[in-house]
Amino acid sequence: MSDRTALATNEQTQTTTQFREEDVIFFEAGLIGYEDCHLFIVMENAALSPIHILQSVDRSDVALLVLDSKVIAADYNDAIPADAWRNLGVAEGSARLSLVVVVLGNTAEESTANLKAPLLINHETMTGSHVTLQDPRVSVTHPLISSQSNGAVLKAAAAGNRS
Repeated sequence: MSDRTALATNEQTQTTTQFREEDVIFFEAGLIGYEDCHLFIVMENAALSPIHILQSVDRSDVALLVLDSKVIAADYNDAIPADAWRNLGVAEGSARLSLVVVVLGNTAEESTANLKAPLLINHETMTGSHVTLQDPRVSVTHPLISSQSNGAVLKAAAAGNRS
């Protein structure tokens, strides 16, 4: 991609964000449920931090709340099969980034993360893959507030989303 900038519009919030093309993540197969969307950017929102918005560049009506999986479980990436990382071109021992989709409930305690279907990102090539884990220990509705997570930060993000 070139070094020029472009704009992405989030239809839900009616906001437009300028981004550099080199910041676009390419998902060859799209995302589960959004197979027609291949290009995404990660947008920051101070009121939601540490949660981010994964915004489709292809469709302004497609945006997901995402969180770095390490916020929930420091060793989460270890549960992802090595071949999933290899298929994305991430070498053994390289830094690994996985994002999980978040659903904010009415309260922080009702908010969940989908640990069953992470988004794997190769930050060197800016490519991604949406995978489904077969591990029965992971859930599609993992509570964000638990003894293993940073509850205070996530409570603040959930509160900011409601204001």
